[in-house]
Amino acid sequence: MAIGAKADRLSETGVESREFVSATGWTSREGLSYWSRNENTGLKRHHLHFWAISDPLERVVLRIAPTHPGEGISGVLRFFNANGTVGSECQLVIKAGQMAQIPLNALLANCATDSGFRHSHLELETAEECTGELEFSSRTRSSFFSSLHRVVDREPRAFPVVVSPSYRHVLALVNPNDVQASLKCRMYLGSRTPEEACLLPPRSTVLLSPEVLFQRVISEVAPEGEIQAYVRLTTRSPKPLGFQVLEERIFESGERAYGVVS
Repeated sequence: MAIGAKADRLSETGVESREFVSATGWTSREGLSYWSRNENTGLKRHHLHFWAISDPLERVVLRIAPTHPGEGISGVLRFFNANGTVGSECQLVIKAGQMAQIPLNALLANCATDSGFRHSHLELETAEECTGELEFSSRTRSSFFSSLHRVVDREPRAFPVVVSPSYRHVLALVNPNDVQASLKCRMYLGSRTPEEACLLPPRSTVLLSPEVLFQRVISEVAPEGEIQAYVRLTTRSPKPLGFQVLEERIFESGERAYGVVS
């Protein structure tokens, strides 16, 4: 279902713009950002990928700006379901030197729910290089997602996690490519290093919880207490994959707070 094919349609959903100054750069080796070229026309397109979540969060906003302040942005924003199908898309036109702020809750309304989260893989395809971030808010705090972190063959990535009954982590694995890929997830927990493999169908998003994936080892190493651990991601895929990590903290009162692990 198309959300809107024109920029003025986006303005009806509450897109804001303001002055923006940014850094320069061709591509990012840390984030999932790259250029493609059409073999028939020779035209180049810039691709920037995000993982967006709404429920149970109250407010989610995507901010987009040109990497070079003197440029505008024209392109398309696609919303992919977890199975890789395109749920919706909309056209973007941003004036030179401006930053767009796009509320996403309504745009994510038709996306599927998995592990308690309504979520989508977002692909921003533009004629110009651009940057962006996601702000998400709950009742207790606000946090920011960068674009998806990049993992590719010979470039493993690792991040810390606190293993505790009070914490849960959601690892979003995204395959933005048209071919299936595989990825290995290994946890370093004391002297134990359990590992599991995950298949990622084309354009799919898979949500994992390290606490569930390695539940048996965690129960042996830290049955009741809190312990620092690390998760390492590796792949043999020559095409880059993306990931993002959400941390959920559960308080005795039942309140939940959400943050970002990077």
